[in-house]
Amino acid sequence: MFEKTAKTITDKLLAEDIVLHEDKEIYLFGVQQGLNLILNLATMIAIGLVFGAVWELVVYTVFYGALRRFAGGYHARTQMNCYVLSAILLATIAMLINFVEIQPIFLVWIALFTCTNIILLSPVADANKPLDKIEEKVYKRRAIIISIIQLGTVLLGVYFDIVAIARIVTLALATVHLMILAGLLRARSNSFC
Repeated sequence: MFEKTAKTITDKLLAEDIVLHEDKEIYLFGVQQGLNLILNLATMIAIGLVFGAVWELVVYTVFYGALRRFAGGYHARTQMNCYVLSAILLATIAMLINFVEIQPIFLVWIALFTCTNIILLSPVADANKPLDKIEEKVYKRRAIIISIIQLGTVLLGVYFDIVAIARIVTLALATVHLMILAGLLRARSNSFC
């Protein structure tokens, strides 16, 4: 998304001999990824401010990101689509946090259901994020460990009456589960083409 800006910054770093010319592509990629990260963080904070849910979105993003990285699932075809879908997802999560009350027992059941499915189905590769056999094995193990830790977090949150955390982590598990299902649907529809 920030190709021109990243190129301008990298060219300035080259002109001032801060980086070596043979490392230009590495720095170009790094600067572009850094700018994308800044935009994503700013968007998350802005959405959090609009909905009065900054800390909730930070917690959600930490739990979601930790598991999503290894569970896989649907990936947008372009960075712009990824950004837009991520912003819509964060706004939806903020609205769910603010406007939907879920009883603690249902949080437990939702977390158990989604965690079980994540363990059974992950990792799900995508055309935009393929996995080799070694990655599949490593990602599977990590997805299992992380989802069990997150399930434990939900259970402890409910037990100790920290329902806000339990709700946020349940939403993270549910969203990862939906991304896995969307990835499986995309793979299935692509196999029929």
